[in-house]
Parts: sequence; C-alpha cells; structure tokens
Amino acid sequence: MRRVRSQSGVCRAALSVVAAGLLLGWLGVGQAMADTVAATSDSSRLWDTLMAEAKALNLPTRFLEQVPAHFVAFEFEDLHAFAAEYHPAEHRMVLARSLSLNAAGRTLRPLARLTHKELETLYHELFHAYMDFIEQEAVLSPAPTSLMAFAREQQKCRYQHVLITPVLQ
Repeated sequence: MRRVRSQSGVCRAALSVVAAGLLLGWLGVGQAMADTVAATSDSSRLWDTLMAEAKALNLPTRFLEQVPAHFVAFEFEDLHAFAAEYHPAEHRMVLARSLSLNAAGRTLRPLARLTHKELETLYHELFHAYMDFIEQEAVLSPAPTSLMAFAREQQKCRYQHVLITPVLQ
C-alpha cells in the first residue's frame, strides 16, 4: 500500500511539472503572438500615416495603394552601411534610426521633414516592397509580365564592363 502511494505521489508531481511547463509554454507563445500583433499593428499604423502624408504632399502613391498595410513590417535600427534595407523573405523594411521621429526608432519622421535624399531612399525601399508584393501576388494570379521583366532588367548590374582611361598628371 505504501509503495502505491509513493508512486501515485510521483505521478502527481510529474503531472504538476508537465502542467506547469505547458502553462509556461502557452504563456510564452501568447506573449510572442502579442508582440507580433503589436508589431503588425504598429507597422499598419505607420503605413497608414505614410500613405496619408504622401498623398498630402502629392507624392506618388498609386503603386503603394495596392500593397496592404499589414504586408510590410517596419523596424528601426542603427544601420551603418545604408539608410534603409528591405528583406523580401520576411517582408521587413529596416530603416535607419535617423529616419525616425527624434531618432527614437518608434515611428517615421513626418515626410515633410525628410531631406530629398532620405525621401528618395524611402521610396526606393517602398518600391522594393511593392515589387515583393507583386511577386507574392504572381504566385496566386498572373502578374503583369512586362512589369516583372522590366523590374528584373533594372536589377541587373550596369557596370559589367568598365573602361578605365588613365589620366596623365
């Protein structure tokens, strides 16, 4: 009888440990999902603000209107080589902190306060996001092949053959 009680006690303890592990795992997954939802809503809000400001400044937005607000995830980091990067595999746009409001890395600086070069860089990366979206849509439905061919042609390096002329000094 005593042996049966000790085994049932061990089973209860093991069951408690498993239940606690499942509960902690579930809470961890819930927190990760909450973080993802928060990041998505922040990116959607940033996208909506970006679109509204771009329209107010009469900047081109027709191509951006096709991209859903939740498609691109925006992040701010301390970038050293470039002012922005687009990662098509994750649909993630990484912007330099200098493009954020007060360099805090939370939201984009108002477009009216960006320099021409910063705006050029932002639109360059937005075009990458647009092309990424078009390619994703092409999997579901045929995309305009002429646009895709043109984009791929533009991505090719134009400096395959460089002629260097020495200058006499």
